[in-house]
Amino acid sequence: MSAWRRDFALLWAGSAVAQLGRTGTATALPLLALGLTGSPSAAGWAAACGTLPHLLAHVPAGRLADRGDQRRIMLWSQSLRLVFAFLGAGALLLLGHPPVSGLLLLAALDGTAAAFYAVAEQTALPRVVPTRSLDAAVSRNELRLHLSLVLGRPLGGLLYGTGRAFPYVADALASATALLTLVFLRPFASPARRGAGPSGTLREAVMCVWSDPFQRRSVALCAATNALFPAVLLMLLVLAERQGTPPLQIGVLVAASGAGGAVGAAVAPRWADRLGAAVPAVCGWGWAALILLVTALHRPEAGMIAWAGVGLLGSLMNVALAAQRCRVTSPDLLGRVTGVSALATGATTPFGALAGGYAITFLGTRGVAAAVTIALVCLAAAVTPWRRPAARRPRAAVRVPAQV
Repeated sequence: MSAWRRDFALLWAGSAVAQLGRTGTATALPLLALGLTGSPSAAGWAAACGTLPHLLAHVPAGRLADRGDQRRIMLWSQSLRLVFAFLGAGALLLLGHPPVSGLLLLAALDGTAAAFYAVAEQTALPRVVPTRSLDAAVSRNELRLHLSLVLGRPLGGLLYGTGRAFPYVADALASATALLTLVFLRPFASPARRGAGPSGTLREAVMCVWSDPFQRRSVALCAATNALFPAVLLMLLVLAERQGTPPLQIGVLVAASGAGGAVGAAVAPRWADRLGAAVPAVCGWGWAALILLVTALHRPEAGMIAWAGVGLLGSLMNVALAAQRCRVTSPDLLGRVTGVSALATGATTPFGALAGGYAITFLGTRGVAAAVTIALVCLAAAVTPWRRPAARRPRAAVRVPAQV
């Protein structure tokens, strides 16, 4: 096995285990908050504390990843996650009913550390994997994400049912395993820096995304759809419940996007290469057609097929965007560009389910499906290169100077 394949295998395996542990804990935490307090609002705060700090930390994490040693950042981040998991397990085992506020604080800190780890890993990827294999590596990372969701969510619920502290114990073991793989990982190569080096500003990172038509369209499409799809999932759950769908089938419906995403990650490198600059348009029109299917048939079975298709096209979009970002961004700016993209695409997600609940109340499930279909058609039309598609694979990395 070549040196870079060994390094990527270690990086992938450690990150996969850590991601699985974190997904299990994130699934169990709202259940834990609800069990300790009996308050649904506490469960909502538990979910928010695990996601909002993680989202907001991406920009400072990107700046640090550009300035520092990515491997060292990953070691420190995973070490902190190990400490937080031990503290959570210890509090539950020793106190029995620890203050929920303490668990929420741990969730916020854990989400922040996880963001620093994730951005450092994505920034280091072009330094581990040769350019010719970058698409395949990004695809495997996307597959890892969907596998962690498919496996981690039921695992978190199972561990919580066994004992309240068990999800934290499992997360601690996962973090320790990830740390071990990082120890055996070789130091990352330091590519030659271009232009101003690490002194680039956040505005420069924003301009780097904006100046590339593919990234600009893709980030805009992902930001908009990340606000729409939580409402779609909520609509499908309400539809399934109102039509008397068995709980097991509802669980399969929720997991369908993860299964579709795993399939999408497997085929993404080939299809992203064939479609080139048309990837955002294909995904936009595909999503619109899938939700139109739900609008027309208005059955949970159609929702299951559509939700799987949403996950499949989402993987294609994520792989194409991440590979393009690695290809065209200067290495000394990649962390900040990654952070800006993550914040831009994820900032709308928390509002989707909230708005979806009100929309279902006023429009009904079919009305929401129709409204989302119209919105997706408009988005697809907006990202379609009607005249001449721009090339998606420039030969050299580009650094966009800050505008004064």
